Amino acid sequence: MKFYYKIITIVVASFMIILCVQLLKQTPKKNGFNRLIKRHKNESAITVLDLKSDYMYFAGLSNSKIYLKSIGDGKGLFSLSYSLNDLEKLDLKMRNDTIFQNKKINIGVKGDGIYLTSRSGDLSIISRNNKQNFRNPGIRFDQSFMISNQTLAVRQTILKGTQLRRNLTVYNYLNNTIGKSHLLEKQIDGYFCTDGLLYFDSVNSLIFYMFFYRGQYLCLDTNLNLLYSNKTIDTISTAKMEVVESRKRGIVVTQKTPPRLINRNLTTYKERLFILSALKSDNESRSDFRNNQIVDVYDIKNGKYLYSSYIPKYKGKKIREIRIANGSLLVIYDEFLIKYKLEETGLL
Repeated sequence: MKFYYKIITIVVASFMIILCVQLLKQTPKKNGFNRLIKRHKNESAITVLDLKSDYMYFAGLSNSKIYLKSIGDGKGLFSLSYSLNDLEKLDLKMRNDTIFQNKKINIGVKGDGIYLTSRSGDLSIISRNNKQNFRNPGIRFDQSFMISNQTLAVRQTILKGTQLRRNLTVYNYLNNTIGKSHLLEKQIDGYFCTDGLLYFDSVNSLIFYMFFYRGQYLCLDTNLNLLYSNKTIDTISTAKMEVVESRKRGIVVTQKTPPRLINRNLTTYKERLFILSALKSDNESRSDFRNNQIVDVYDIKNGKYLYSSYIPKYKGKKIREIRIANGSLLVIYDEFLIKYKLEETGLL
């Protein structure tokens, strides 16, 4: 009998351990911060456009047009009005252009001009029937914004000793000169830990850099003077990732395991900065966080946190990018572009 009692005791104990483990798994993880949630008035989308591609990103906005770039084919630029019913591919007249052949490029739109850049310092500006090409092989960058009629703000890759680093740089393409730079703060390796998103607010003439893997963003003027560095509302101050070192062509490069994403995207509108966060706060319900994505809103002048609001997921798809213009919130979800009425979103 004692033997059977032992067996029963072991089985019951094993069951209780398994039950405790499952309960612990279901316990919501605390991130150590709360949000001031401003609820939206209406979740219904005004207009939904199937882009037939999940490689679309915003390239620029004007008073009458939305511009989208296709990362899939590398050189695709599309325009459409705010009614979202007239998507048109634009001819960049690059058939006989050898500058960008076999190169990854970035496409942007500023006013009536279209600009194309490559990582090896190539720049092409297209305006109406005019096209100008520039090149500076001494600078390598992967993100760029036209901030004036003669300068670009870029995210540059540099070599410090044997390590790859990232900094922000102003590049005057007319004079072919590199201006002031801002080295992004190293936390782990100096390259992957500083990954993020460059953004230019043309209305306020401000440059922003949002880090993907730490709760921080920078606000700089167009000469790259740091106006302020702001900690986002979450508690993550340091990127969390693992890197290993290897040697390739005599240079130390790093490779990473998938890091924890903190911030996904950002945009600005008037006196507000909007950051699409990847973290759940402790005062949000799991259902709210599962069915929506949260946007944290900050004062653009000093970085003060103001409030947060939800944008609903669409058919279970997560948001890639957000923009605000013409009284509308524009959202790209994979292959869909959706327009919401701004005043009903809770973002203002």
